[in-house]
Amino acid sequence: MSGTNATADYLPPSGFFIGLILFICLCIIVGIIGNVGVIAYNIFMNHSKTPTTYFVVNLAISDVIVCLTFFPPWLAKYISILADVESNFKLICEIGTTSSLTSVALSLANLLAITADRCMFITKPLRYPKIMTWKKTHILLLVIWICAILNAIFVYFNIEEIPELTLSCRIKNAQQQL
Repeated sequence: MSGTNATADYLPPSGFFIGLILFICLCIIVGIIGNVGVIAYNIFMNHSKTPTTYFVVNLAISDVIVCLTFFPPWLAKYISILADVESNFKLICEIGTTSSLTSVALSLANLLAITADRCMFITKPLRYPKIMTWKKTHILLLVIWICAILNAIFVYFNIEEIPELTLSCRIKNAQQQL
């Protein structure tokens, strides 16, 4: 590091960033291959199409989105820090934080839907087909995605970089906006 930035003195050693970059690349590769495998299996090989199948495929799709949107901005940031190249950290902060919070919310909503679906299946096995209809399944999936998109819009317009900390950004405080 050239030492031109006052915060550069507080950065971890370059070996840390190399390890982090390799770990992120591994997460991207394993995440994409594993989730594409889940999607392919449930679409082409699984012949028992149930609401749970749709929720599992939706969870796998959201995890692929995590791999494609959450990891690359941080990977770019760590590579630019390692190479000591100035980059637009504000943009990386906005994209990385928005995609991470949105993807986590999307994954959690999918896990909640799977849990509720399985709970109804176990506690009300005879009434389950009448409770969990295809129409309700599709509506629930649509609501999950609409909530995730609204979350992304809210987060994106409320992100700020913390100037004194190179690797940090946060959601703006409501009182700071007034």
